[in-house]
Amino acid sequence: MSKKDNTMLWLILLGALGGALASIAKQYSETKETGEDFGWDKIDWGRTGKGALTGSIVGLAVGVVVKLIGWDEEEEFYPSHHLNRVLSQNSLRNNPETLEVAIQKRNDIKEFFVEHFGGQLAGSPLNWGSYAQGTANGSNFDLDVIIPFSKTIGTIEEMYEATHRTLAHRYKDDDLISFRKQKKSIGVKFRINGEDIFIDVVPGREINSYEMDRELKLYCAPTSQGGKPTSIKTNTTTHKVEISGLTDEKKLTRLMKLWRDKYGFNFKSIAIRNMVINAFDTNSHSIPYDINGKLQMVMDYISKNLKTLRIVDSANSNNVISDSMSLQEKRIIAERLSYDLALIRTNQDHLKKLFPLN
Repeated sequence: MSKKDNTMLWLILLGALGGALASIAKQYSETKETGEDFGWDKIDWGRTGKGALTGSIVGLAVGVVVKLIGWDEEEEFYPSHHLNRVLSQNSLRNNPETLEVAIQKRNDIKEFFVEHFGGQLAGSPLNWGSYAQGTANGSNFDLDVIIPFSKTIGTIEEMYEATHRTLAHRYKDDDLISFRKQKKSIGVKFRINGEDIFIDVVPGREINSYEMDRELKLYCAPTSQGGKPTSIKTNTTTHKVEISGLTDEKKLTRLMKLWRDKYGFNFKSIAIRNMVINAFDTNSHSIPYDINGKLQMVMDYISKNLKTLRIVDSANSNNVISDSMSLQEKRIIAERLSYDLALIRTNQDHLKKLFPLN
């Protein structure tokens, strides 16, 4: 029975009780006027029953009005429905016009690199990152492009500098705001109708034969002043294949990224995605039916395993993703997850605070 139905029932019962008491009170008054003593034997139960019936009808009428107008309380909360609404509201496709412009900007950049580096490319520029994997949220338009260069481009540092230099000097667009060197990419910022659009251009140089193995070496900028740049290997197909077709895993990755962003934790998207997939694999024989149950399953798995699990990039076994977080950061994230999970299990309304609707 819903909360609104409960309210209706209580109003009917209270109306019946009030009607019965009002009838008895009137009978008491009438008896006193005749000078007689009033007792249980003086109660006209038929008349009292009619009073109760009249009161219940009044209570029903009030209940109908309350239910229609919605004065009684908030709508009943359905956790899975709420979480699906959150995902829908945070979808990039909720702003189709801006998304269309963002995708066009990304395509323009891909064409720009084909035009200016055609002979030095090992393959066509590719869509990259969370949007290409289907795990992006609509909090910002952050689209990635990976540019596969051949060995003829030179060293990976020369490749990175050539990418930045060519973009900065030759790429023109009326909506362009800035270029920014980042750890592995060049950040390109546009402003469309007052909204910022970010596209990360990730240059990568083939290691052996890109055409055969799809492996690239990425430049990694120094992490401190005076430090030396490093490199990291990736594969342009592995990450997409891992998440391809895993609809529930994509949804839970998006929810966990929203949870991370709420607290501002240092928890890389690739680490979240890998742990979500692990959570589903570990619980493959007992996966909950609804998205709320799946969220609790994922939160429970991450909270219990984050501090000890070694998360390795499937595209590069030398890239230990879990090392990007300190033990203290892992402990704080795990404890917060455990705390929030306990609150959800105690009171499902806590989901409204963790995942608010816009």
